[in-house]
Amino acid sequence: MTQAHRVRWHPRLKCRLARASLALGNIAANLAGILVVEILDKTMSSPTLHTAMPVLNRLLPPFLMVAFLVVGAFQRIYEHPIHQAYKGMLLGQHLPARTLARGRRRLLNAPYVLALVNLLVWCAAALVFSQAVAMVPEARFLAPMVAMRAIIIGLITVSAAFFLLDHMIQHRLAIILFPQGGISRVKGVVRSRLVVRLMALTFTSVIVPFAAVLLTLKASATAVARGLRPAAVVLERIQTVVAVEAVIFVVTACALTGLMVKSLDLQFKEIRRVLREVAQGRFDRKVVVTSNDEMGYAGDAINEMTKGLRERDLIKETFGKYVSEQVRDAILQGDIPLDGEHKEVTVVFADLRNFTPLVEVTPPKDVVRIINGYFREMSEAIVAQGGLVLQFIGDEIEAVFGAPLALEDHPRRAALAALDMRQRLARLNQELAGEGFARLEHGVGIHSGQVLAANIGSPDRLSYALVGDTVNLASRLQGLSKEFDVDILLSAATAASLGPEFKLRRLPAAMVKGKSEPVEILALD
Repeated sequence: MTQAHRVRWHPRLKCRLARASLALGNIAANLAGILVVEILDKTMSSPTLHTAMPVLNRLLPPFLMVAFLVVGAFQRIYEHPIHQAYKGMLLGQHLPARTLARGRRRLLNAPYVLALVNLLVWCAAALVFSQAVAMVPEARFLAPMVAMRAIIIGLITVSAAFFLLDHMIQHRLAIILFPQGGISRVKGVVRSRLVVRLMALTFTSVIVPFAAVLLTLKASATAVARGLRPAAVVLERIQTVVAVEAVIFVVTACALTGLMVKSLDLQFKEIRRVLREVAQGRFDRKVVVTSNDEMGYAGDAINEMTKGLRERDLIKETFGKYVSEQVRDAILQGDIPLDGEHKEVTVVFADLRNFTPLVEVTPPKDVVRIINGYFREMSEAIVAQGGLVLQFIGDEIEAVFGAPLALEDHPRRAALAALDMRQRLARLNQELAGEGFARLEHGVGIHSGQVLAANIGSPDRLSYALVGDTVNLASRLQGLSKEFDVDILLSAATAASLGPEFKLRRLPAAMVKGKSEPVEILALD
């Protein structure tokens, strides 16, 4: 058999095992109940009940056959959507959302539905066999006790089937049908509550065995009262019967408690594992959720929390690409108001020149790579001086120094960033020349002044933006840089704050749109 066939066979084998697991679990629990009945029949045998045994023995095989056929047919029909969903998930087949949702609901409801069916079957057994005993005149008085015994054994069997099926679902099936968790959010299912399961466990392990012992004592007292057996023989028989019942009930209680503890321990370990990872700053771990009880809800809540932490970490990391770590942390910690404030800042605009002809003759992928390389270099120069990249507009960059985090020397930092941008562009052009591409040129406009800084936009989407004449003038200066054939153009307001370390060259005053008077400008050489 080829490896491809083995890979395909493995999921199909899993499907068959899954199809058999629920049925085998339910059958195993009921067979155990029948075995308990047989053991108790032999232990509690009395002359009166012995007279009814031929009727019971003739009735037992057909009843079991009918019961198994009915339960088996119902279980097969009920579980069909589960196996459809399970097979589709394992084989990677496309499943309609409705089919998957139906299979998931059926899976989560399976322990409760099958437990109810089992209970109905055992109630039917109590009715049928008690009526069969009532047909024997000598044993007629035992009919209620036979019915009660069948119901008691039925309750234990139902509980065993419920916890066994619940265990199988959590350890085998739920992880396949719910790979992303979210079990606690599924609608149309019975909510599994820990308190209800603990009460059911207590009922099965304590109350039902106590009722069984009382029933044994009642049957023994009735046998003595009717003179069916001597009191000494009955007392000796009671000791044997109670000992057998104690062993059966202790084993059952330990098995059911073990199943429940194992399920809880599995979920506790998952939650502890993920919380340890989160405490160490790793937010990519997920709790494997396999139940819709309180533990499952806690697991889903932790997964939502880690998802939020991953998103916050991604935002923090992404934000850190455009601003310095100090600015980023101050904004994320809420130390800086973003609902509007007047700030004294320096605004920088940088725009590529003659980029449109390059776009027309260059393959699109290369254009994207070139412009992304340009933006990366310019952004790094801006961030290195404590600036904030506000936005990319086509082939233009808008940045600010002094907002949202105040900077005393924002004009100087903006000028240093512009000089660094010049050097980075020169290095980038050397790389492009080596690849056979034309060199890039840009113009930078810088102006300092008052702006309104705030989160601006619609309720669905906001952006940190600057509003005011300072922004407009910085943009106009960037446009003028081409006319004066310089790459960095400053306003007099920015130049006034720069020291002798910068080489400035005064240019003729120029008229700009929106200004009634000429604007003094300087080139940064």
